[in-house]
Amino acid sequence: MFELEDIKIGDSYVIRGARRTDCERIHQLVKDLADDLGAPKNTPKVDAKSTNSQSNSNLIGYAFTSFTFSSWYGHELYLEDIYLEKEHQGKGIGARLFDAVVEIAVKNNCTTMNFLVVDGNPVNEFYMRRGAVDQTIENKFHYCSIRSEQLEKLYQKHLSGTESSVDK
Repeated sequence: MFELEDIKIGDSYVIRGARRTDCERIHQLVKDLADDLGAPKNTPKVDAKSTNSQSNSNLIGYAFTSFTFSSWYGHELYLEDIYLEKEHQGKGIGARLFDAVVEIAVKNNCTTMNFLVVDGNPVNEFYMRRGAVDQTIENKFHYCSIRSEQLEKLYQKHLSGTESSVDK
């Protein structure tokens, strides 16, 4: 698997892989993103604790990715989040961070990179300029999810044998 090498941006910034000591700071940045997007106050629902007492407070952003597999397209990279603190936006750092994510996808032989964009987020224009295709518009794909409460209900119905999850 391809490992991202440190990428220097001028004298002030470095794009690098996350470290365990970054966990608490990344968690705070995730909360900042949730606030920026107007998410409910109880999100995110994850907890992050550093395994080392040395916290890295110099982090100004992050990109979360994971590898997935599509029965149609093969190996894919999923970009969960990309975020920079507001005072560091507009300096080209986000574009370089996005380029680093693209590099990870290419060097790991991914056929596609997928991500969601909140409706009305101006970053959508950034993605479209780079060749992103809105799958809802172009291919009529709808991204669906089943939340934990409904998953539990479906599972309980399965256990009880009273109703198949396909019946509803």
